[in-house]
Amino acid sequence: MAGTAIPATGAAWDATIPDNSQPHGNDYNEHRETKLAVGIRMTKEHVAFAGSSVGGEHKPGSARIYVGDYSASSAGDALPTTKPDGATALDSDDAGMLAWDTDATYGRLLYKWSGAAWEEFMVSLESAQTIAGVKTFASPVINTGISGTAVLDEDDLASNSATKIATQQSLKAYIDAQTVFGTRISRSQNTYYEAETNGIVHGYSGTNVTIKGYTDELEEPTTLVQWGYSASGIAPISFPVKKGDYWMVSGAISLYWLPIGG
Repeated sequence: MAGTAIPATGAAWDATIPDNSQPHGNDYNEHRETKLAVGIRMTKEHVAFAGSSVGGEHKPGSARIYVGDYSASSAGDALPTTKPDGATALDSDDAGMLAWDTDATYGRLLYKWSGAAWEEFMVSLESAQTIAGVKTFASPVINTGISGTAVLDEDDLASNSATKIATQQSLKAYIDAQTVFGTRISRSQNTYYEAETNGIVHGYSGTNVTIKGYTDELEEPTTLVQWGYSASGIAPISFPVKKGDYWMVSGAISLYWLPIGG
């Protein structure tokens, strides 16, 4: 003869009892045991039963993600290890469950239970992360943290000193503008010019003459970078100048400045 404990506790769950030899006198105890056992388990993730068909609705349990401070000395090192009942270990049946780590130092990260371990699977807006794999963005991504600028355009990038940071990203339009030739501009010989952009100086003479080009960082350039003479009456000269440097050409009848990115 087999049966449940008297008085009933609801702690046991044995579908093999009562057996056929159980005295009918224990029926009341067995019914009570069943109700207690179901009640104990229902209250873990359901609203408790009550009169007038009240209760039984799902409470936030398995359908709700874990939320808490799950980091101690490193990110996610204290993530949950048990099911919502607080006792049963997570296993393959729990694959897909989520956990939001609220830790102020390592948190603000979302984790997914793979069936065997927690895996970080989102890009955080706050935490430092290493993003692996190729990512394709439907729209251009602009760093909006430069000097508080909300939206950056070519002028912002060109004028903002923060763009000199080696790792700072820039707009394609701005990069293109820095690597193409601008409109050729006529200049005068024996006149000092400061280069507003990187560029090329080009000059020639229709008579037999020596042409000399100077450049350096002084207001009156003295460094001879190129010179030419031709008895045939054409003595071309062409040399690059860095942005901010001064330059001058003597002996040229026709003289031009060809900016790069102008």
